[in-house]
Amino acid sequence: MRRDRRSDESAQALVEFSIVGTFFILLVLGIINFGFTFEKKIVIASAANNGARYGATHASSLSNAAAPAANTIQGVIRATSANVTIANTDSNILIRYYKLGATLTLCGTYAQATGTVTYVAGYTVANCGIQDDMIDVKVTITTTFIAPVLTDVFRNGLTLSNEVAVVIAV
Repeated sequence: MRRDRRSDESAQALVEFSIVGTFFILLVLGIINFGFTFEKKIVIASAANNGARYGATHASSLSNAAAPAANTIQGVIRATSANVTIANTDSNILIRYYKLGATLTLCGTYAQATGTVTYVAGYTVANCGIQDDMIDVKVTITTTFIAPVLTDVFRNGLTLSNEVAVVIAV
């Protein structure tokens, strides 16, 4: 009995396509994931930069509201983040104040839960977060993936953060 050579070749082509196609699809999904992740990194870098820049002239404009007003540091950060959701929580937006000198000295940290700045011993509203101090804004998000292989590798998502520090010039 004679086998048809064309059916053998088409079966071989089908097997080859299924092997190569799987890797090709994973490669394309990985490229798409990289693009989305890179865009989010750019957005949070811009958000942190704009929040710190606004904080340099409005160091005490803070809000613990879920949707903060546009005239607050958190509001500027969230407005800049357009298509990336940044929750107004301490784990997503961290604002700290430092005294400048021979070494940087942490003098206060904004706590979203209480809506107040927690001052380090020896510092108060009168001597922390004032002109010539430094404000440090850190924005952090966790992103997820659509590619199955990346989802397996990064089970809890990938954490992206950007931190910007500027001198307060009220």
